[in-house]
Amino acid sequence: MSATSSVVSTAPSVEIPQLNLKHSIHKHVTYNGILRGIVQKLEAEIPELQDLKLNPEITKLVCSLVEDIIKKGNPFGIDKQSLVLEILTKQFDLTAEEQHQVNQQITFLFDNGQIKKSKKAWLNLFCTGGQILANKIL
Repeated sequence: MSATSSVVSTAPSVEIPQLNLKHSIHKHVTYNGILRGIVQKLEAEIPELQDLKLNPEITKLVCSLVEDIIKKGNPFGIDKQSLVLEILTKQFDLTAEEQHQVNQQITFLFDNGQIKKSKKAWLNLFCTGGQILANKIL
């Protein structure tokens, strides 16, 4: 047998059941999934993203993405503002002073109604409601 060939294990395979995540573990997985997903999407779709470090439009974009992702009623009680700040801090490696500035941008956007669910979500809700109504009538 050569030094580079691999040895195949003869141990029987073990079937690992699917995890049943609940409560704080499910919240943790959801929170981190949203964080990683948005960071990856920003990196993939915005060229030279680092040049836009403290741009309020990036802050607004991330706020809108978080608002669209977190389900109605926020079942896990995720703090959207801290999630947005963590996403931007991770993406841009923000200093404490920059975090404070971005946190003020986030507060302004949420307090002044600048962040809304996407129109696509409302359109989907409208179409679904129309189908349900049509099915009841027919």
